[in-house]
Amino acid sequence: MFASSIIAGLLLGYLLDAWLDTAPIFMLILGALGFVAGMRNAKKALLATGRDEPQDKDSGRP
Repeated sequence: MFASSIIAGLLLGYLLDAWLDTAPIFMLILGALGFVAGMRNAKKALLATGRDEPQDKDSGRP
């Protein structure tokens, strides 16, 4: 998931740069946005794996 968002941003930026005949500005911007999105997804995945199952109010104590 992390690498795919970076690759997608770079590829889309490359295609925009080729279409608009610009310097690699869109590739850099969209690559950076892909990196940020990948880091956000990685953080969400790591936080989701660290969560325990919710405990009941009655945890078996008398």
